[in-house]
Amino acid sequence: MHFIFDDTDLGSDARMAIGEILLDGQEAALMGQLVDAINAVFEAYGTDMPDSFYMQVGEWTRVVACAERAFDCLEGSNAAGCPEPLD
Repeated sequence: MHFIFDDTDLGSDARMAIGEILLDGQEAALMGQLVDAINAVFEAYGTDMPDSFYMQVGEWTRVVACAERAFDCLEGSNAAGCPEPLD
C-alpha cells in the first residue's frame, strides 16, 4: 500500500508512472483499476482498520481480482498478453 499510495504516483495517476515503473497504458489501466478497488474499500471502511479486517470484507474480492490481473500483466507471465481491465 505504501508503495502504491505514498512512494509513487500509482495511487494518484498511474499514467504518470509510464516509462518509469510501468511500460504502457495497459499496465497503467490495470494499476488504476487496482487503486480504484482499494480506494472503494477505504472509502467504505476508513483507513484505520487492521489489514485482517479489510481482507474479510466483501469488496476485498475485487481488490484481489484486480491485483491478480495487474500482477499477471506486470510479470509478463500471460502468453496472450495483458488481461483487459475488469468491468
